Amino acid sequence: WTEVREEPRLGCFYQKTIGMMPRLSLSLWTPSSTPGMWCSRGLGAVVKITDNIYQKRNWNELAKFTAEWDEKRLLEEAKKRDHRKLGKELGLFMLRDEGPGFPFFLPKGMVLKNTLLDYWRQVHKKYGYVEISTPVILNRQLWERSGHWDHYKQNMYTTVIDGEDYAIKPMNCPGGMLVYASEPHSYRDLPLRVGEIGLVHRHELSGALHGLFRVRCFNQDDAHVFMTREQMKDVIQETVRLFDEVYSTFGLSYTIELSTMPEDHIGT
Repeated sequence: WTEVREEPRLGCFYQKTIGMMPRLSLSLWTPSSTPGMWCSRGLGAVVKITDNIYQKRNWNELAKFTAEWDEKRLLEEAKKRDHRKLGKELGLFMLRDEGPGFPFFLPKGMVLKNTLLDYWRQVHKKYGYVEISTPVILNRQLWERSGHWDHYKQNMYTTVIDGEDYAIKPMNCPGGMLVYASEPHSYRDLPLRVGEIGLVHRHELSGALHGLFRVRCFNQDDAHVFMTREQMKDVIQETVRLFDEVYSTFGLSYTIELSTMPEDHIGT
């Protein structure tokens, strides 16, 4: 229930809420045509003076109407800010039935995307990273070694080339490991920081697709740092500073989790 008390200094009433109460604006309260009665414009709430305490009537109707009004208002505001609508209106990207879940970036969108990539390269260069690019399609044997073929195949797009099974990469890691293994390394080379903005494809159910928030094709920022055991502490602290700098630049919050290697895992 709610008490509404007169506040002479402000020329209005204020609410003291006990229990559940929808959010109401103080400016809504105005005198009604009935002496001693006040009403809430548009909300159908009526209050009556009793020892300077105003008691609301028709509470159930008010609560129901307010909840419906809040939901409607929030939905209307969400529609105005829907990134799919803004992306089309601003000429940033488009989505087509010919490629569900595969976004098309338009000229203005590419300007924005390349600006972000330039920033990514600037930050990673400052932290000592080199950049690589690995193939989009790799053969089945690699995905079997990595564990993806047995654990993640239902989310991968596959094809056959010259009678051999291939898959479009859902992750950059296996290709990054091939780059590292392509030549011998000395401990003097470590830590070796390698970054990639890889184009990955992962199958998502059509009902789960939602603009750029849930797609089947996207660029993934991956990094692989090869180090000695003695270098681990410093590298971890350095990595935390890197992504804290990036996230803080865009005003994003984050959480950190430690991933272990259970018996049934992907990778080696």
